[in-house]
Amino acid sequence: MDILFPNLDSTQLLLEYGKRWIDVDAKDQDRGDTALHIVSRNFRKNVQGTATKIIELLLDAGTHIDYVNNYGKTPLDQSSGIGIRTLLRSKQTPSRLKCLCAHLINIHQIPYDHIWPNPTALTTFVQLHDQPLSEDDDLDFGLFD
Repeated sequence: MDILFPNLDSTQLLLEYGKRWIDVDAKDQDRGDTALHIVSRNFRKNVQGTATKIIELLLDAGTHIDYVNNYGKTPLDQSSGIGIRTLLRSKQTPSRLKCLCAHLINIHQIPYDHIWPNPTALTTFVQLHDQPLSEDDDLDFGLFD
């Protein structure tokens, strides 16, 4: 019996029993993809139901839907089917406040390197949210008028 990855059973097992050791937003070295990027992009139509279940498990485990890979793409940008795109869009709004703040730091190019000269979890978090936003994203809030 062959096991194809991503695999629903192995994902459930890892998230249930390995949650304290697993970073659900870890990036691969090749493309900078998170697990959510990989699952969103690589599923064929006949297993899309499995993909949506894995995506829901990852989202329930706290993965960020708006992290970008090395090419500036989110999982939604790379999603491979209507069902997956619909699911990701439904979970995308409203964004978490900390995600909106990270986007604002990047959009307005607020320098922070001098505050944290060495990489930290916070600098990584800000960098993972560095992407051009769509026209639908309203991040102004009247703060810069």
